[in-house]
Amino acid sequence: MIIKNTRAIIFDMDGTLINSISYHKEAWIRFLKKYNIYLESNQFNAQNHGTIDEMIIRFFGDSVDLNTIKDLGQEKERIYRELYRNDIKEIDGLTNFLIELKSKNIKIGLATNCDTPNIDFILESLNIKKYFDVIIGGHEVVYGKPNPEIYISILNRLG
Repeated sequence: MIIKNTRAIIFDMDGTLINSISYHKEAWIRFLKKYNIYLESNQFNAQNHGTIDEMIIRFFGDSVDLNTIKDLGQEKERIYRELYRNDIKEIDGLTNFLIELKSKNIKIGLATNCDTPNIDFILESLNIKKYFDVIIGGHEVVYGKPNPEIYISILNRLG
């Protein structure tokens, strides 16, 4: 059901458009183990917030230089994409809902802590990128969710 006078709807990606959280968890556990950092499965939820850069700093410390932070983040995300590649599928009814929103001239935004490679991986794999009027990733904000910066940015861009 769409609320009367809705002008825009903003989606998250992981856990909203797709059921990918367990794949991120497994990717983090495998990635960190390579660097002798051990994250138990039950500890993941407490650590799973913010941008990829914020998470890398959380695990490796704030003395790591920016290039290393970026490289480590991309290494983790490549593991995630490889794990999820053969299982990727949308939440039931997503495409039909996006089509319905578009038919009612409702703007659609995507606000995700993910960066461009993961955004493209998901949206292109599902062939749904065309439905989004505005997409903002974690690489475009200083602070990732739950900080409201990404929501304020997308609201401004959606008008």
